[in-house]
Amino acid sequence: DVMKPKPEGAARILVYGDTTAFSPNLEMPDTWPLAVQRILRETQHPQTQVLNAGEDSWSLGHAYTRAREEIEELEPDVSIIYAGVEEELNAAMIDRTGESFARLTAESENPVIQKTGIKNNWLYRNSVTFKAFAFTVLKWLDHLVGTAFAQAAEPDPVILAHYQKVLTDFIALNDKHGVTTVFVI
Repeated sequence: DVMKPKPEGAARILVYGDTTAFSPNLEMPDTWPLAVQRILRETQHPQTQVLNAGEDSWSLGHAYTRAREEIEELEPDVSIIYAGVEEELNAAMIDRTGESFARLTAESENPVIQKTGIKNNWLYRNSVTFKAFAFTVLKWLDHLVGTAFAQAAEPDPVILAHYQKVLTDFIALNDKHGVTTVFVI
């Protein structure tokens, strides 16, 4: 829960990112953003907040879009950006709809993000069996087959250029609002 107004002397940190930030396989108290909050509350200020704004399967563009909507209201001191592994998934999901990620990035100044995807799938969100299948059986099959889930050794230049532009815009947004950016690779 967001403390309003922000407590005097307490820091507010927003963690933006993808599955790695969101930590969907953990109970909320076990996620790394809340572990950081516990440490900061013990060592800095008892009302410091670390808010997890990560989402499963989000690209950097998704995180940036969310930040643009909430940064003024939440008034963070620090923005941790931990995103980048879902960029190829984002592009592939867009291409799968019949659109062209490359064309859309060339035509738009805004982040190009997929609006549907695995996290919007009812089975994925609600079925323990499906999640167990997705996280165990498919990974095991990938180990046997080899390359089903492997990422390319070199990033796609269109995806990389889009990522760099969105990251630059994200940092500029933080700077505009006096927010310190921490970028985790």
